[in-house]
Amino acid sequence: MARGRKPKIYDNQYVADWLIETKYKNLDATLKIRLPDFVHDAVYGGLYIYKGSDTRTVLDVAPEVIYRCLTLFEISTEAIRNICEGFGDKYSDRTLRRIAQIARFVARGIELRIEEYEESHKKLKQEADSMFDARLEKQFLWCYKNGVNSKLYSPPPEPLPDEIMELRKQGKYLEYGEAVRAFRLQQM
Repeated sequence: MARGRKPKIYDNQYVADWLIETKYKNLDATLKIRLPDFVHDAVYGGLYIYKGSDTRTVLDVAPEVIYRCLTLFEISTEAIRNICEGFGDKYSDRTLRRIAQIARFVARGIELRIEEYEESHKKLKQEADSMFDARLEKQFLWCYKNGVNSKLYSPPPEPLPDEIMELRKQGKYLEYGEAVRAFRLQQM
């Protein structure tokens, strides 16, 4: 029988999936990966809260470690040890427990904000789309009213002359097609 405290394992599937999807959805070749601001706020807030009343301004744990922990599907000291050793970092068991505690705290905070963020993000996107549609419609109406050629509006084609229509009525479809083509090219 093992002695000591039973290891805590926190199911982080929801936050990890969302962070991974958001991280790669916002991937830009020229810029760094941008996550929503509340994720950064939660990470730094968690680090400063668990730092305690220590008067030092230096954080014990790098924020990058917490970001890595948030992409784990299960937050436990063993999983954190594996991910940290993969990046060449070695921590004591006590520090690993502290990192796990901070990561659980941050994950809970992010989980509470995800739905709120998604709803507000969806509303902003809808507003931007409707503003874009209204602007295009206004531009289209102005061009139409003022008789200005626009990529949004092209005037209706001129009716075909009677000579060309007569070719169609006579069943001379090849000549009719060539005449229509020549007439339309002449209009351009």
